[in-house]
Amino acid sequence: MNTVQLIPYSPLQPPADNIKISLTLAKSNHQINADFTLLGDITSILWPAPTESSQGTDLWKHTCFELFIAAAGNPAYWEYNFSPSRQWAVYAFEAYRKAIPLRITSIPIINPPELADNRFSLQTRIALESELIDKPLTIGAATVLETTDGRCQYFALKHCGKKPDFHLRESFILAMD
Repeated sequence: MNTVQLIPYSPLQPPADNIKISLTLAKSNHQINADFTLLGDITSILWPAPTESSQGTDLWKHTCFELFIAAAGNPAYWEYNFSPSRQWAVYAFEAYRKAIPLRITSIPIINPPELADNRFSLQTRIALESELIDKPLTIGAATVLETTDGRCQYFALKHCGKKPDFHLRESFILAMD
């Protein structure tokens, strides 16, 4: 199990409302379990309305949590988006931002989010694609927070570009065997 902190993309904005974002990842039985946790003044975050777990589109334009998973040394990767509404999206890429058709083999599971005064938690479970099973993985993680005043703030394990770009492989810094 790994717990890491996501950092804000500070050239665009200072850290918002002293929000801290952590991610705990665990790999077992050909799956990844992820727990995103926000701590701090979360009252300025625009939370999407809850729904049943379903596939969505353009989730990254609003408050959203993201994982990028690749087999180490392979340019192909998968992007997983999770909305607090419980909508999800999965994308496959053969190389940097070069999308390929995706046949969804397993629907990500998103537990109902937990929202309290100064804490938000979203737990997900992803079945690994066959190309990722029993291989060392490199993982990137990101969060987009849309605020009630219409701004978006960007957090990631590492920011490597001149603007927030979570697809850059240099930002896939978490290794899992």
